[in-house]
Amino acid sequence: MPLNRGEYDDVVVPFVDVCKYKMSNSKRFHGQRKWETDPPQDLLLALEAELAELKEAMADGTPIEVILECADVSNLAMMIADRFGLRH
Repeated sequence: MPLNRGEYDDVVVPFVDVCKYKMSNSKRFHGQRKWETDPPQDLLLALEAELAELKEAMADGTPIEVILECADVSNLAMMIADRFGLRH
């Protein structure tokens, strides 16, 4: 079922911008697509670590810290999806 273009853009577009910012400034990737060769299980472990950081930010962090951690979680989920054929 195709989505109506623009239906969620008010939330998705700014969130994607944050995700791109986090990807381009990531110490883990240094602008490279390292996830394309990482074992998916390693990506899952990284996702679990990011979830822990998100929980911590939600308990003690600022709204900006929570948003940035959400982007990290989302980016790792995207990487896993990519490894399983998202672009193919």
